[in-house]
Amino acid sequence: MEMRFLRLKFKFLICMTFFCTPLFATITVINVEGNLEAKSNPKCIPMSGAVGSLTPPDLALGILECYKGDEVQNALDMFWVMKVRAFFDAQRVNDESAGAALGALQAELFAATSEDFLIEMQDLLDKDKKAFFSRLCTTMKTVGAPNYYPKYMILHGMNAFLGIEGDGLKPNFDADREWGKILKNNLNCKDKN
Repeated sequence: MEMRFLRLKFKFLICMTFFCTPLFATITVINVEGNLEAKSNPKCIPMSGAVGSLTPPDLALGILECYKGDEVQNALDMFWVMKVRAFFDAQRVNDESAGAALGALQAELFAATSEDFLIEMQDLLDKDKKAFFSRLCTTMKTVGAPNYYPKYMILHGMNAFLGIEGDGLKPNFDADREWGKILKNNLNCKDKN
């Protein structure tokens, strides 16, 4: 009988801890100035207009312009260019936690657009994924690796609070080699497109 009571008491304490702890928890959001900051608003542009100097936050602003104008194709184009560049930036910054910047940008975009617009983007992609990704590969190969400093991502990582080493980039980073790896591994781009 006593053992049963102890088990019930233990289960009760576990349940109370699990359910009550969030009531007493405090969440503090700390941001560093420049975190996820855009440098310019390219407006709603096609994939081919996404020059190498446009950062993912810049492209996110452009996607919002596409949303306002109900330009689904350009929004889809810019969304994927944004993702590919953020994948690349995550490889070249020396703080692994900074790569979460892409998820934060996507969350902000999803919160600022309607579910219907996002569904339209997905439906458009689903119509002919092969053709879309072939076009994306060709465009990304033509435009090449981004040529901006990824401040938006560096300031998103934990090192922004703990201390950024040097310029925040990996030393001896081979941009062309890594860009090729991103295109091959993340987009399944063929050598010839």
